Amino acid sequence: MSTRKLPLLIAISLMFAPALAACANDTTPSEQAPQAMSDNKPTETEAKNEPAADENGLIPTDDPNVFKATKILPRPPESAQYPKPEYPALGYENSIYGAEAVAIYFEDMVVHAYSTGDTTDFEAICTSAAEWCRRQLKGVKKVTETDTWYKFENAPEVTVTGYGVVPDDGPGEYSIRMETLIPASTYFNSQKMTFSKHPQDKVLRHIFLSYQDGRWVIVDLGSEVIP
Repeated sequence: MSTRKLPLLIAISLMFAPALAACANDTTPSEQAPQAMSDNKPTETEAKNEPAADENGLIPTDDPNVFKATKILPRPPESAQYPKPEYPALGYENSIYGAEAVAIYFEDMVVHAYSTGDTTDFEAICTSAAEWCRRQLKGVKKVTETDTWYKFENAPEVTVTGYGVVPDDGPGEYSIRMETLIPASTYFNSQKMTFSKHPQDKVLRHIFLSYQDGRWVIVDLGSEVIP
């Protein structure tokens, strides 16, 4: 009996084979492979709309002052770096005039340090007690340790607005209050591969100075951006 039914079963299975194959191929979108549904590659039209890099390898961003860099931008030539200022002769005089001269010199020295990566004078004038100086040194050292660089358009403009004698329990002997116009600059960040243009900023400084080893040094500093 089983021998006679076998051809019949084979015939029936062959009749339903096309239908089963059709059902196997009839999948809903939710049953499709995940990679087919998550292909987020930009279309050819979208790719054409992306801004192209200019001759310097810079691509505009939503911020008109910030560009993405497609290559390392060369440092400005030495002739374009901010010149090294000289420690003022008055800085060796134990008077408030000497302290003021060093406070003004400090602004030139900071711009020079960021422009060149030279921290020698920076570390000589700012003691380790000045937290602000320690933070700035980290930024300056990026210039020497990476391809990062800064370029300043001109010198800072300093206006001294007040003097103070520091109490016995305060840092240093004198405090100098001044407003400084930080010059406009350009900045290449080699870690983020960005090129930025920075307008000039006005900052209020409170600089505390101490007369040590025959000259004035900075022992504390407060700084804030003002309108």
